[in-house]
Amino acid sequence: MNDSTRNSGTDSRAQQNPNQRQRDNTAYHESQLLGMLLKAPQQLDAARLIDPEDLDSPDYRVILDAARDLALARNGITEDNRPDIIEMVAARTRRGEGEIAALVVALIEDCFSTANIADFATKVKRAALDRRIDDAMKGGDRRAVYNLMAEQDGIKERLKPAVLKSRFVRLSDMGDRPPAIDWLIEDYLERDTTAQLFGDPGCGKSFIALDIALSIAAGEAWYGHATTSYPVFYIAGEGLRGLQRRKEAWLRHHEITGRNAPFWLSKGSTALSDPGQLAALIADIDALIAECGLPGLIVIDTVARNFGGGDENSTKDMTAFIAAVDTLRERYHCCILLVHHTGHNDKSRARGSIALLGSLDAEYRVEKIGVEEKTIQMTSTRQKDNDDPPPRVWTLTRFDLPWCDAKGRPLNSAVLIPNDSVPFTKPVKEKSLTGMPKQALSVLREIYRQQRETLMAGGQDPDAARVTISQWNDAMQSLSEDKSYRSTVRRDLEKRGYVRFEAPYVHLTPDAT
Repeated sequence: MNDSTRNSGTDSRAQQNPNQRQRDNTAYHESQLLGMLLKAPQQLDAARLIDPEDLDSPDYRVILDAARDLALARNGITEDNRPDIIEMVAARTRRGEGEIAALVVALIEDCFSTANIADFATKVKRAALDRRIDDAMKGGDRRAVYNLMAEQDGIKERLKPAVLKSRFVRLSDMGDRPPAIDWLIEDYLERDTTAQLFGDPGCGKSFIALDIALSIAAGEAWYGHATTSYPVFYIAGEGLRGLQRRKEAWLRHHEITGRNAPFWLSKGSTALSDPGQLAALIADIDALIAECGLPGLIVIDTVARNFGGGDENSTKDMTAFIAAVDTLRERYHCCILLVHHTGHNDKSRARGSIALLGSLDAEYRVEKIGVEEKTIQMTSTRQKDNDDPPPRVWTLTRFDLPWCDAKGRPLNSAVLIPNDSVPFTKPVKEKSLTGMPKQALSVLREIYRQQRETLMAGGQDPDAARVTISQWNDAMQSLSEDKSYRSTVRRDLEKRGYVRFEAPYVHLTPDAT
């Protein structure tokens, strides 16, 4: 059949049935719409009335869904994110990235403009509704036909710009009583916050994190503190086999025979600072919460294993990780519990950029105490809005499981047994600074002292004293002429929690003062 004959046949059918003409153009309208959105992904909102199931092409549905998930994870996307979209679509369809990339390129090349996204979205939506109306008429479902036709009539209303709610609340509307704390574990963890357990490797922090997670999922009180039962997602980056045994030991120790608690353990780590992996994680959680509801807790064990590319000590890289954590917390209004390691030099704080500490609502230090190091202690080191809860002390006790390995050796794990007989031990502070770091900190303290005295002499507030980074750097030249070494010393003091940089100023932390 030549082109003229094919066009003639199409025109004839269109004259007989106007609705059919619109549906004959469905493939064209959909390809144009997807090409526009891939060419200018920052305009995804212009096609907001389209749902993936409105698209007749399965490939287009996956592309649109992936682009929206990525935009949600990154709070918006641009043309630079097309490789991430291709990677996500390839993973979800289990096809090669080359094949998906060829499809994306073809859609973009065939797209003639990005100025009519809303218009094409309307055409695609109308065609989808036409298909559903036909199906409803064939099935004799008059009510469905009526509702679908009403939805067609309301498309124009849906295209109107959404009215944004103000981000501000007037004093008179705030009420005279603060909202009640939404505790997950009374006194220790609350919803819609970010908390952290940190300690040396092997100190028992993962035992505590799993203990907390299973208590919340099972609705069991946590050592006398009430819990609120919620679904829990545990993103494990290491020790998966060990966690399986620990889970079973915990259930048997607490005499929980059922296995229906809403608790999910990941099969591996997730590079949270990678937008594609974050979006994939969100998609997995969304698919599960359809049956169980919103999670109350997401555990990330450990930060290092789920950090992704980049350097924990880099403020820029840590900020990207924090943004991913905030995306999860804000999406599900849950508590994010981070499990992290201590610093290499300073055991009194978690390692990495100080930016992480600033993002926390609660933080707990975990350490082994005693000669045999079988006693574990958890101490509050930060509470943003609440009082410090009591410290907890446990003995890590062996628990035998009713199975053996391939060689007949019994399998075992361990459980936490409260040990009130062991007195709480105040965490040991890091050794005093020595050498160049100590001298550099003394120089900074002296500059601040002089500035405070000058302000006081002039009748001004001494707390208004500020020292710039360049002032400190100039003063450090008397200690070392090596600019690179001076910079290394300043970064070391920041990592160890003695100073905080807020360009162009450097501030002394409470530990330093």
